[in-house]
Amino acid sequence: MVTEERLANVTVLDCREDDGALRDTLRANNRKLFWEDICSELIDNSLEHSGDVCQMTIEWDRNHGGVFRAVDNGNGSDDIQAFFKPGKSVQTGKAIGSSTFGMGLFVCECCMSSPDKPGMLKVATTKGGDSIFVGLRRIDKGSSVEAFPVVANDEARRSYGLGYTGTSITFSKFAKTMPRSEDIERISEKLSTYYSQAIKGGQLKLTLIRNGVETTVEAMPSPQCEELKSASLFIGPHVFEVEWGVTTEDCRDNGCRMIYGGKFFETNAEPCDDYRIGRFYASIRVPRTIGKESMDILKRTIDHESIDDLFDQCRVLFKPELQRSDEICRVGDDEALNHQLASMLSVAIRKPKSVKDGETGDRETREYKGRDPEGHGVEPVNTGRRRKGNHGEIPKDISVYWAKLGADKGLVMYQHESARVTYNIDVPMMQELRHSKNTALIGSIAASQIAKDLEGSKKQKEFDFAVMEFSWIYRTMMERILNSIG
Repeated sequence: MVTEERLANVTVLDCREDDGALRDTLRANNRKLFWEDICSELIDNSLEHSGDVCQMTIEWDRNHGGVFRAVDNGNGSDDIQAFFKPGKSVQTGKAIGSSTFGMGLFVCECCMSSPDKPGMLKVATTKGGDSIFVGLRRIDKGSSVEAFPVVANDEARRSYGLGYTGTSITFSKFAKTMPRSEDIERISEKLSTYYSQAIKGGQLKLTLIRNGVETTVEAMPSPQCEELKSASLFIGPHVFEVEWGVTTEDCRDNGCRMIYGGKFFETNAEPCDDYRIGRFYASIRVPRTIGKESMDILKRTIDHESIDDLFDQCRVLFKPELQRSDEICRVGDDEALNHQLASMLSVAIRKPKSVKDGETGDRETREYKGRDPEGHGVEPVNTGRRRKGNHGEIPKDISVYWAKLGADKGLVMYQHESARVTYNIDVPMMQELRHSKNTALIGSIAASQIAKDLEGSKKQKEFDFAVMEFSWIYRTMMERILNSIG
Protein backbone atom coordinates (compact mmCIF):
# COMPACT_ATOMS: atom_id res chain seq x y z
CA MET A 1 0.00 0.00 0.00
CA VAL A 2 1.54 3.29 -1.14
CA THR A 3 1.25 6.21 1.23
CA GLU A 4 0.75 9.40 -0.77
CA GLU A 5 2.46 12.55 0.40
CA ARG A 6 -0.19 15.17 -0.21
CA LEU A 7 0.87 18.75 -0.84
CA ALA A 8 -2.48 20.21 0.19
CA ASN A 9 -5.81 19.27 1.72
CA VAL A 10 -8.57 17.73 -0.35
CA THR A 11 -10.60 20.21 -2.39
CA VAL A 12 -14.16 19.26 -3.30
CA LEU A 13 -14.94 20.27 -6.89
CA ASP A 14 -18.54 20.74 -7.99
CA CYS A 15 -18.78 19.03 -11.40
CA ARG A 16 -22.53 18.61 -11.34
CA GLU A 17 -23.30 20.79 -14.35
CA ASP A 18 -24.99 17.85 -16.08
CA ASP A 19 -27.29 17.36 -13.05
CA GLY A 20 -27.65 13.72 -14.03
CA ALA A 21 -29.68 14.33 -17.22
CA LEU A 22 -26.76 14.13 -19.65
CA ARG A 23 -25.35 11.16 -17.78
CA ASP A 24 -28.65 9.26 -18.00
CA THR A 25 -28.91 9.99 -21.73
CA LEU A 26 -25.38 8.86 -22.51
CA ARG A 27 -25.70 5.83 -20.26
CA ALA A 28 -28.87 4.75 -22.10
CA ASN A 29 -27.44 5.39 -25.58
CA ASN A 30 -24.09 3.74 -24.89
CA ARG A 31 -25.07 0.89 -22.58
CA LYS A 32 -23.80 -1.63 -25.12
CA LEU A 33 -20.57 0.16 -25.97
CA PHE A 34 -17.85 -2.43 -26.51
CA TRP A 35 -14.48 -2.39 -24.77
CA GLU A 36 -12.74 -1.44 -28.01
CA ASP A 37 -14.94 1.66 -28.22
CA ILE A 38 -14.15 2.62 -24.64
CA CYS A 39 -10.44 2.16 -25.34
CA SER A 40 -10.84 4.20 -28.50
CA GLU A 41 -12.25 7.16 -26.60
CA LEU A 42 -9.29 7.15 -24.22
CA ILE A 43 -6.78 6.70 -27.07
CA ASP A 44 -8.31 9.68 -28.90
CA ASN A 45 -7.76 11.86 -25.85
CA SER A 46 -4.18 10.64 -25.43
CA LEU A 47 -3.29 11.23 -29.08
CA GLU A 48 -4.67 14.73 -28.77
CA HIS A 49 -2.54 15.63 -25.77
CA SER A 50 0.69 13.71 -26.41
CA GLY A 51 4.01 14.57 -28.00
CA ASP A 52 5.35 13.23 -31.31
CA VAL A 53 4.87 9.66 -30.11
CA CYS A 54 1.99 8.62 -27.87
CA GLN A 55 2.93 5.58 -25.78
CA MET A 56 -0.15 4.12 -24.17
CA THR A 57 -0.85 1.12 -21.97
CA ILE A 58 -4.39 -0.14 -21.36
CA GLU A 59 -4.76 -2.68 -18.58
CA TRP A 60 -7.47 -4.87 -17.03
CA ASP A 61 -6.87 -6.48 -13.63
CA ARG A 62 -9.47 -8.68 -11.97
CA ASN A 63 -8.03 -8.04 -8.50
CA HIS A 64 -9.51 -5.52 -6.05
CA GLY A 65 -13.01 -5.97 -7.46
CA GLY A 66 -11.90 -5.29 -11.04
CA VAL A 67 -9.66 -2.46 -12.24
CA PHE A 68 -9.38 -0.86 -15.68
CA ARG A 69 -6.55 1.60 -16.26
CA ALA A 70 -5.22 3.58 -19.23
CA VAL A 71 -1.87 5.37 -18.94
CA ASP A 72 -0.17 7.62 -21.49
CA ASN A 73 3.02 9.63 -21.74
CA GLY A 74 1.20 12.79 -22.80
CA ASN A 75 1.72 16.39 -21.75
CA GLY A 76 -0.41 16.05 -18.61
CA SER A 77 -2.37 18.90 -17.06
CA ASP A 78 -2.58 21.01 -13.94
CA ASP A 79 -6.35 21.42 -14.34
CA ILE A 80 -7.82 18.27 -12.81
CA GLN A 81 -11.34 19.64 -13.14
CA ALA A 82 -11.11 19.48 -16.96
CA PHE A 83 -11.18 15.68 -16.79
CA PHE A 84 -14.49 15.58 -14.94
CA LYS A 85 -16.55 18.30 -16.63
CA PRO A 86 -17.96 17.21 -20.00
CA GLY A 87 -17.14 19.65 -22.77
CA LYS A 88 -14.44 21.54 -20.89
CA SER A 89 -11.37 20.16 -22.68
CA VAL A 90 -10.49 21.57 -26.11
CA GLN A 91 -8.51 20.51 -29.14
CA THR A 92 -4.84 21.29 -29.16
CA GLY A 93 -4.71 21.73 -32.93
CA LYS A 94 -2.33 18.82 -33.43
CA ALA A 95 -2.31 16.84 -36.65
CA ILE A 96 -3.36 13.66 -34.84
CA GLY A 97 -5.89 12.82 -32.17
CA SER A 98 -9.67 12.80 -32.31
CA SER A 99 -10.68 14.30 -28.99
CA THR A 100 -13.18 16.88 -30.11
CA PHE A 101 -15.74 17.81 -27.52
CA GLY A 102 -14.11 16.79 -24.23
CA MET A 103 -16.78 14.12 -23.85
CA GLY A 104 -14.79 10.91 -24.29
CA LEU A 105 -14.02 10.21 -20.63
CA PHE A 106 -17.54 11.17 -19.61
CA VAL A 107 -18.97 8.70 -22.15
CA CYS A 108 -16.72 5.98 -20.70
CA GLU A 109 -18.00 6.76 -17.21
CA CYS A 110 -21.59 6.46 -18.32
CA CYS A 111 -21.33 3.17 -20.18
CA MET A 112 -19.14 1.44 -17.56
CA SER A 113 -21.38 2.29 -14.64
CA SER A 114 -24.94 1.57 -13.64
CA PRO A 115 -27.19 3.10 -10.98
CA ASP A 116 -26.80 -0.07 -8.89
CA LYS A 117 -23.04 -0.31 -9.37
CA PRO A 118 -21.68 3.16 -10.16
CA GLY A 119 -17.99 2.42 -9.62
CA MET A 120 -15.11 4.81 -8.99
CA LEU A 121 -13.00 6.98 -11.30
CA LYS A 122 -9.52 8.22 -10.40
CA VAL A 123 -7.46 10.51 -12.61
CA ALA A 124 -3.80 11.29 -11.96
CA THR A 125 -1.94 13.71 -14.23
CA THR A 126 1.39 15.51 -14.23
CA LYS A 127 3.17 17.96 -16.48
CA GLY A 128 6.48 17.03 -14.89
CA GLY A 129 8.04 18.71 -11.91
CA ASP A 130 7.18 18.09 -8.29
CA SER A 131 3.41 17.52 -8.38
CA ILE A 132 0.88 14.95 -9.51
CA PHE A 133 -2.70 16.21 -9.56
CA VAL A 134 -5.27 13.62 -8.51
CA GLY A 135 -9.05 13.60 -8.81
CA LEU A 136 -11.36 10.95 -7.38
CA ARG A 137 -15.11 10.50 -7.59
CA ARG A 138 -17.87 7.96 -7.28
CA ILE A 139 -19.51 7.67 -10.69
CA ASP A 140 -23.06 8.71 -9.98
CA LYS A 141 -25.53 11.45 -10.80
CA GLY A 142 -23.87 14.77 -10.12
CA SER A 143 -21.04 13.33 -8.06
CA SER A 144 -18.54 15.88 -6.79
CA VAL A 145 -14.79 15.31 -7.16
CA GLU A 146 -12.20 15.07 -4.42
CA ALA A 147 -9.06 16.74 -5.79
CA PHE A 148 -5.61 17.00 -4.27
CA PRO A 149 -1.94 17.27 -5.37
CA VAL A 150 0.66 14.71 -4.26
CA VAL A 151 4.44 14.74 -4.31
CA ALA A 152 5.69 13.38 -7.65
CA ASN A 153 8.31 10.99 -6.21
CA ASP A 154 9.26 7.65 -7.77
CA GLU A 155 6.91 5.72 -5.50
CA ALA A 156 3.90 7.85 -6.45
CA ARG A 157 4.71 7.66 -10.18
CA ARG A 158 4.93 3.86 -9.99
CA SER A 159 1.65 3.73 -8.08
CA TYR A 160 -0.17 5.56 -10.87
CA GLY A 161 1.90 4.00 -13.68
CA LEU A 162 3.17 7.42 -14.74
CA GLY A 163 6.44 8.49 -16.27
CA TYR A 164 7.83 12.02 -16.04
CA THR A 165 4.72 13.42 -17.75
CA GLY A 166 1.38 11.87 -18.61
CA THR A 167 -2.06 10.93 -17.39
CA SER A 168 -3.47 7.83 -15.72
CA ILE A 169 -7.20 7.01 -15.88
CA THR A 170 -8.39 4.29 -13.48
CA PHE A 171 -11.87 2.79 -13.16
CA SER A 172 -12.66 0.41 -10.32
CA LYS A 173 -15.67 -1.48 -8.95
CA PHE A 174 -17.62 -0.78 -12.13
CA ALA A 175 -20.62 -2.59 -13.60
CA LYS A 176 -19.27 -3.53 -17.02
CA THR A 177 -18.10 -7.13 -17.39
CA MET A 178 -14.32 -7.54 -17.62
CA PRO A 179 -13.08 -8.89 -20.97
CA ARG A 180 -12.11 -12.55 -21.24
CA SER A 181 -8.72 -13.60 -22.60
CA GLU A 182 -10.30 -14.42 -25.99
CA ASP A 183 -11.86 -10.95 -26.08
CA ILE A 184 -8.45 -9.27 -26.03
CA GLU A 185 -7.68 -10.62 -29.52
CA ARG A 186 -10.87 -9.02 -30.86
CA ILE A 187 -10.17 -5.74 -29.06
CA SER A 188 -6.61 -5.69 -30.43
CA GLU A 189 -7.85 -6.39 -33.96
CA LYS A 190 -10.42 -3.59 -33.78
CA LEU A 191 -7.92 -1.07 -32.43
CA SER A 192 -5.37 -2.08 -35.07
CA THR A 193 -8.04 -1.27 -37.66
CA TYR A 194 -9.06 2.03 -36.09
CA TYR A 195 -5.50 3.31 -35.58
CA SER A 196 -3.54 1.64 -38.38
CA GLN A 197 -2.61 5.05 -39.80
CA ALA A 198 -1.28 6.39 -36.48
CA ILE A 199 0.55 3.14 -35.64
CA LYS A 200 2.16 2.87 -39.09
CA GLY A 201 3.16 6.53 -38.92
CA GLY A 202 4.85 6.01 -35.55
CA GLN A 203 2.54 8.41 -33.69
CA LEU A 204 1.03 5.65 -31.52
CA LYS A 205 2.52 2.73 -29.62
CA LEU A 206 -0.22 0.74 -27.92
CA THR A 207 -0.03 -2.16 -25.45
CA LEU A 208 -2.93 -4.11 -23.93
CA ILE A 209 -2.48 -5.99 -20.65
CA ARG A 210 -4.95 -8.44 -19.12
CA ASN A 211 -4.03 -9.92 -15.77
CA GLY A 212 -0.33 -9.43 -16.51
CA VAL A 213 -0.36 -10.82 -20.08
CA GLU A 214 0.77 -8.22 -22.65
CA THR A 215 -0.43 -7.80 -26.24
CA THR A 216 1.18 -5.27 -28.59
CA VAL A 217 -1.28 -3.77 -31.06
CA GLU A 218 0.13 -3.81 -34.60
CA ALA A 219 -1.14 -1.78 -37.53
CA MET A 220 -3.63 -3.44 -39.85
CA PRO A 221 -1.96 -3.63 -43.27
CA SER A 222 -3.57 -1.84 -46.19
CA PRO A 223 -4.74 -4.04 -49.09
CA GLN A 224 -2.17 -4.67 -51.81
CA CYS A 225 -3.02 -2.74 -54.97
CA GLU A 226 -2.04 -3.19 -58.61
CA GLU A 227 -1.08 0.48 -58.47
CA LEU A 228 -1.67 2.72 -55.47
CA LYS A 229 -2.49 6.26 -56.51
CA SER A 230 -2.61 9.35 -54.31
CA ALA A 231 -3.73 12.97 -54.53
CA SER A 232 -4.28 16.08 -52.42
CA LEU A 233 -7.76 17.52 -52.89
CA PHE A 234 -8.34 21.18 -52.00
CA ILE A 235 -11.88 22.08 -50.93
CA GLY A 236 -11.85 25.72 -49.84
CA PRO A 237 -9.32 26.01 -46.99
CA HIS A 238 -9.33 22.24 -46.38
CA VAL A 239 -6.84 19.74 -47.79
CA PHE A 240 -7.90 16.08 -48.04
CA GLU A 241 -5.25 13.41 -48.64
CA VAL A 242 -6.61 10.56 -50.76
CA GLU A 243 -5.18 7.23 -51.91
CA TRP A 244 -6.88 4.56 -53.98
CA GLY A 245 -6.36 1.60 -56.30
CA VAL A 246 -7.54 -1.78 -57.58
CA THR A 247 -6.63 -4.51 -55.10
CA THR A 248 -4.85 -7.71 -56.08
CA GLU A 249 -7.22 -9.73 -53.87
CA ASP A 250 -10.73 -9.25 -52.54
CA CYS A 251 -11.06 -6.16 -50.35
CA ARG A 252 -13.43 -6.31 -47.38
CA ASP A 253 -13.68 -2.55 -46.78
CA ASN A 254 -16.83 -2.17 -48.92
CA GLY A 255 -16.18 1.56 -49.33
CA CYS A 256 -13.68 4.32 -48.64
CA ARG A 257 -11.89 4.44 -45.31
CA MET A 258 -12.55 7.79 -43.70
CA ILE A 259 -9.61 8.66 -41.42
CA TYR A 260 -9.56 11.49 -38.91
CA GLY A 261 -6.82 12.13 -36.37
CA GLY A 262 -5.10 8.85 -37.24
CA LYS A 263 -8.35 6.98 -36.62
CA PHE A 264 -10.30 4.93 -39.17
CA PHE A 265 -13.82 5.86 -38.07
CA GLU A 266 -16.17 5.13 -40.98
CA THR A 267 -16.44 3.23 -44.26
CA ASN A 268 -18.34 5.23 -46.84
CA ALA A 269 -19.45 4.01 -50.27
CA GLU A 270 -20.93 7.30 -51.49
CA PRO A 271 -17.99 8.19 -53.78
CA CYS A 272 -18.19 4.71 -55.35
CA ASP A 273 -21.57 5.19 -57.05
CA ASP A 274 -23.10 1.92 -58.30
CA TYR A 275 -19.90 0.09 -59.05
CA ARG A 276 -18.99 -3.21 -57.44
CA ILE A 277 -16.20 -2.43 -55.02
CA GLY A 278 -15.03 -5.87 -53.94
CA ARG A 279 -11.65 -5.15 -55.54
CA PHE A 280 -11.42 -1.43 -54.79
CA TYR A 281 -9.53 0.30 -51.97
CA ALA A 282 -9.55 3.96 -51.02
CA SER A 283 -8.77 6.02 -47.94
CA ILE A 284 -9.55 9.68 -47.31
CA ARG A 285 -7.75 11.59 -44.58
CA VAL A 286 -10.06 14.24 -43.19
CA PRO A 287 -8.16 17.39 -42.13
CA ARG A 288 -8.40 18.73 -38.60
CA THR A 289 -9.56 22.08 -40.03
CA ILE A 290 -13.11 20.74 -40.33
CA GLY A 291 -13.13 18.33 -37.39
CA LYS A 292 -14.22 20.33 -34.39
CA GLU A 293 -17.66 21.28 -35.64
CA SER A 294 -18.21 18.24 -37.81
CA MET A 295 -17.39 15.04 -35.93
CA ASP A 296 -20.05 13.46 -33.77
CA ILE A 297 -19.44 12.56 -30.13
CA LEU A 298 -18.10 9.09 -30.88
CA LYS A 299 -16.46 10.01 -34.21
CA ARG A 300 -18.79 7.67 -36.09
CA THR A 301 -19.75 10.06 -38.88
CA ILE A 302 -18.71 13.37 -40.37
CA ASP A 303 -21.10 16.10 -41.42
CA HIS A 304 -19.59 19.09 -43.23
CA GLU A 305 -20.46 21.15 -46.30
CA SER A 306 -17.13 20.33 -47.97
CA ILE A 307 -17.87 16.59 -48.13
CA ASP A 308 -20.22 16.88 -51.12
CA ASP A 309 -17.53 18.58 -53.21
CA LEU A 310 -14.94 16.13 -51.93
CA PHE A 311 -16.99 13.12 -53.00
CA ASP A 312 -17.68 14.72 -56.41
CA GLN A 313 -13.93 15.07 -57.00
CA CYS A 314 -13.32 11.55 -55.73
CA ARG A 315 -15.85 10.13 -58.18
CA VAL A 316 -13.82 11.56 -61.05
CA LEU A 317 -10.50 10.33 -59.64
CA PHE A 318 -11.79 6.88 -58.75
CA LYS A 319 -13.75 6.15 -61.95
CA PRO A 320 -11.11 4.15 -63.91
CA GLU A 321 -10.31 1.99 -60.87
CA LEU A 322 -13.99 1.60 -59.98
CA GLN A 323 -14.72 0.44 -63.53
CA ARG A 324 -11.87 -2.05 -63.31
CA SER A 325 -13.15 -3.36 -59.96
CA ASP A 326 -16.66 -3.60 -61.37
CA GLU A 327 -15.45 -5.63 -64.34
CA ILE A 328 -13.57 -8.08 -62.11
CA CYS A 329 -16.46 -8.52 -59.65
CA ARG A 330 -19.06 -8.79 -62.41
CA VAL A 331 -17.68 -12.16 -63.54
CA GLY A 332 -20.00 -14.86 -62.28
CA ASP A 333 -22.46 -12.38 -60.75
CA ASP A 334 -26.19 -13.00 -61.12
CA GLU A 335 -27.59 -9.74 -62.46
CA ALA A 336 -31.17 -11.02 -62.62
CA LEU A 337 -31.12 -12.03 -58.95
CA ASN A 338 -29.53 -8.73 -57.93
CA HIS A 339 -32.20 -6.71 -59.72
CA GLN A 340 -35.01 -8.82 -58.29
CA LEU A 341 -33.70 -8.33 -54.76
CA ALA A 342 -33.12 -4.63 -55.37
CA SER A 343 -36.67 -4.15 -56.60
CA MET A 344 -38.14 -6.01 -53.61
CA LEU A 345 -36.15 -3.98 -51.08
CA SER A 346 -36.84 -0.71 -52.87
CA VAL A 347 -40.56 -1.43 -52.64
CA ALA A 348 -40.20 -2.49 -49.01
CA ILE A 349 -38.92 0.91 -47.85
CA ARG A 350 -41.81 2.92 -49.27
CA LYS A 351 -45.56 2.61 -49.63
CA PRO A 352 -46.44 0.50 -52.69
CA LYS A 353 -48.61 1.80 -55.51
CA SER A 354 -52.11 0.41 -55.92
CA VAL A 355 -52.68 -2.84 -57.78
CA LYS A 356 -55.16 -2.93 -60.65
CA ASP A 357 -57.85 -5.59 -60.93
CA GLY A 358 -56.46 -8.82 -62.26
CA GLU A 359 -52.85 -7.91 -61.47
CA THR A 360 -50.69 -9.86 -59.04
CA GLY A 361 -47.75 -8.54 -57.15
CA ASP A 362 -46.60 -4.95 -56.88
CA ARG A 363 -46.58 -2.76 -60.01
CA GLU A 364 -43.33 -1.05 -59.01
CA THR A 365 -41.60 -4.42 -58.82
CA ARG A 366 -42.76 -5.44 -62.25
CA GLU A 367 -41.67 -2.12 -63.75
CA TYR A 368 -38.34 -1.95 -61.89
CA LYS A 369 -35.35 -1.75 -64.22
CA GLY A 370 -32.68 -1.32 -61.56
CA ARG A 371 -30.38 1.59 -60.87
CA ASP A 372 -27.92 0.03 -63.32
CA PRO A 373 -30.08 -1.26 -66.20
CA GLU A 374 -27.33 -1.02 -68.84
CA GLY A 375 -24.79 -2.88 -66.76
CA HIS A 376 -22.57 0.14 -66.15
CA GLY A 377 -21.71 1.88 -62.91
CA VAL A 378 -24.04 4.88 -62.68
CA GLU A 379 -24.20 7.93 -60.49
CA PRO A 380 -27.43 7.63 -58.44
CA VAL A 381 -29.45 10.82 -58.32
CA ASN A 382 -30.55 10.40 -54.72
CA THR A 383 -28.02 8.52 -52.62
CA GLY A 384 -28.52 9.74 -49.11
CA ARG A 385 -27.41 12.62 -46.95
CA ARG A 386 -26.41 15.98 -48.29
CA ARG A 387 -24.31 18.17 -46.06
CA LYS A 388 -24.95 21.59 -47.58
CA GLY A 389 -27.67 22.97 -45.36
CA ASN A 390 -30.65 20.64 -45.02
CA HIS A 391 -30.34 17.00 -45.97
CA GLY A 392 -31.58 16.14 -49.45
CA GLU A 393 -33.97 13.47 -50.60
CA ILE A 394 -33.72 10.00 -49.16
CA PRO A 395 -32.62 7.14 -51.44
CA LYS A 396 -35.47 6.09 -53.71
CA ASP A 397 -33.98 2.81 -54.93
CA ILE A 398 -31.71 0.29 -53.26
CA SER A 399 -28.86 -1.42 -55.07
CA VAL A 400 -27.83 -4.99 -54.22
CA TYR A 401 -24.37 -6.57 -54.41
CA TRP A 402 -22.50 -9.61 -53.16
CA ALA A 403 -18.98 -9.35 -51.75
CA LYS A 404 -16.50 -11.10 -49.49
CA LEU A 405 -16.89 -9.30 -46.15
CA GLY A 406 -15.25 -11.96 -43.97
CA ALA A 407 -16.47 -15.31 -42.62
CA ASP A 408 -16.63 -13.87 -39.10
CA LYS A 409 -18.81 -10.91 -40.13
CA GLY A 410 -22.58 -10.52 -40.44
CA LEU A 411 -24.82 -11.83 -43.19
CA VAL A 412 -25.44 -8.47 -44.82
CA MET A 413 -24.27 -4.86 -44.70
CA TYR A 414 -26.60 -1.92 -45.32
CA GLN A 415 -25.31 1.60 -46.01
CA HIS A 416 -28.08 4.17 -46.01
CA GLU A 417 -25.96 6.99 -47.43
CA SER A 418 -25.32 5.09 -50.67
CA ALA A 419 -28.56 3.05 -50.60
CA ARG A 420 -26.41 -0.07 -50.92
CA VAL A 421 -27.11 -3.58 -49.61
CA THR A 422 -24.13 -5.95 -49.69
CA TYR A 423 -24.59 -9.63 -48.90
CA ASN A 424 -21.66 -11.50 -47.38
CA ILE A 425 -20.69 -14.28 -49.75
CA ASP A 426 -18.05 -15.51 -47.28
CA VAL A 427 -20.86 -17.05 -45.22
CA PRO A 428 -21.73 -20.56 -46.52
CA MET A 429 -25.43 -20.10 -45.75
CA MET A 430 -25.56 -17.02 -47.97
CA GLN A 431 -23.85 -18.92 -50.78
CA GLU A 432 -26.52 -21.62 -50.55
CA LEU A 433 -29.37 -19.09 -50.53
CA ARG A 434 -27.87 -17.31 -53.53
CA HIS A 435 -27.53 -20.59 -55.43
CA SER A 436 -31.13 -21.59 -54.64
CA LYS A 437 -32.38 -18.05 -55.50
CA ASN A 438 -34.54 -17.97 -52.38
CA THR A 439 -35.40 -14.29 -52.88
CA ALA A 440 -37.97 -14.04 -50.08
CA LEU A 441 -35.53 -15.30 -47.44
CA ILE A 442 -32.58 -13.35 -48.85
CA GLY A 443 -34.73 -10.20 -48.91
CA SER A 444 -35.90 -10.77 -45.34
CA ILE A 445 -32.28 -10.85 -44.11
CA ALA A 446 -31.60 -7.41 -45.60
CA ALA A 447 -34.98 -6.10 -44.43
CA SER A 448 -34.08 -6.86 -40.81
CA GLN A 449 -30.83 -4.90 -41.16
CA ILE A 450 -32.61 -1.94 -42.77
CA ALA A 451 -35.33 -1.97 -40.11
CA LYS A 452 -32.68 -1.94 -37.40
CA ASP A 453 -31.02 1.06 -39.06
CA LEU A 454 -34.31 2.95 -39.36
CA GLU A 455 -35.63 2.39 -35.85
CA GLY A 456 -35.57 5.57 -33.79
CA SER A 457 -33.87 7.68 -36.47
CA LYS A 458 -35.04 10.64 -38.54
CA LYS A 459 -34.99 8.33 -41.56
CA GLN A 460 -37.83 6.33 -40.01
CA LYS A 461 -40.31 9.17 -40.42
CA GLU A 462 -38.99 10.01 -43.89
CA PHE A 463 -39.77 6.45 -44.95
CA ASP A 464 -43.36 6.78 -43.64
CA PHE A 465 -42.92 4.21 -40.88
CA ALA A 466 -44.30 6.62 -38.27
CA VAL A 467 -43.37 5.83 -34.66
CA MET A 468 -42.84 2.10 -34.94
CA GLU A 469 -40.54 -0.23 -33.07
CA PHE A 470 -38.17 -2.53 -34.93
CA SER A 471 -40.60 -5.44 -34.97
CA TRP A 472 -43.30 -3.38 -36.67
CA ILE A 473 -40.94 -1.79 -39.20
CA TYR A 474 -39.63 -5.24 -40.08
CA ARG A 475 -43.14 -6.70 -40.29
CA THR A 476 -44.30 -3.90 -42.57
CA MET A 477 -41.29 -4.34 -44.85
CA MET A 478 -41.86 -8.08 -45.05
CA GLU A 479 -45.53 -7.60 -45.91
CA ARG A 480 -44.50 -5.32 -48.77
CA ILE A 481 -41.87 -7.81 -49.93
CA LEU A 482 -44.34 -10.73 -49.96
CA ASN A 483 -46.98 -8.62 -51.71
CA SER A 484 -44.44 -7.66 -54.35
CA ILE A 485 -43.79 -11.32 -55.09
CA GLY A 486 -47.49 -11.93 -55.63
